Amino acid sequence: MAWVCLSLAALRPAAGDAPLSTVAPRAASSAPAIPYEPVAPRVARLLQAGNRWLGQGKPSEAAQSFEQASRVAPRQEDAWFGLGLARARLGQSEAAMEAYRKALEIMPNFVEAHNNLGNLLASRQEAARAIEHFETALRVMPDYATAHNSLGQVLAQQGRISDAHSHFAQAVRIMPDYVEARCNLGTSLWTQNRLPEAIAEFEECLRRRPGFAPAAQALARIRPGLPAPAPQPRP
Repeated sequence: MAWVCLSLAALRPAAGDAPLSTVAPRAASSAPAIPYEPVAPRVARLLQAGNRWLGQGKPSEAAQSFEQASRVAPRQEDAWFGLGLARARLGQSEAAMEAYRKALEIMPNFVEAHNNLGNLLASRQEAARAIEHFETALRVMPDYATAHNSLGQVLAQQGRISDAHSHFAQAVRIMPDYVEARCNLGTSLWTQNRLPEAIAEFEECLRRRPGFAPAAQALARIRPGLPAPAPQPRP
């Protein structure tokens, strides 16, 4: 079936917004003098710049900032995570997955990286591997609403509607304003022919985010009494 609300990429606050330690100044040499800049503050500025570029819808510029940060501080997981976000927005899924894997090598419990890597794997029809990453994220953070929605999405596309419904419902319980998850919850109810409940969820989406197109479109279909969409497992 065509699920009207997709899983979302998880974002993370810029690590550069937090205080970072500095390193000791380099030893003097006979080389031409270069203004010294401690590594950590420089990385912080690069991370902040990358996040600003992402916020402005400029992933190419963001990727450049995050690449610089990863070269200066190759063990900084946020640099790799930001690079994954930028690469994904550029449609470079292989490079994005590699960046997320780098972040996870440094911080295995990095739940946002697990979620985003899982979404990319799911988009490549690698459902089993995607599920592993979502479940890992939820073991680390059971109330991580984004991973519940992402996992529900993949389970629904496998035809496991009851399991998907459970995860959508948990996402909405954790984050009531998460309209993408609520819309998916409505679609799972519709698929189970629980029409009054489905309509209520779609209407609640519109109450919380007026004009939310997927919910409005679902209501336009469901109210005339169209049959529920049939599950279509991933190939």
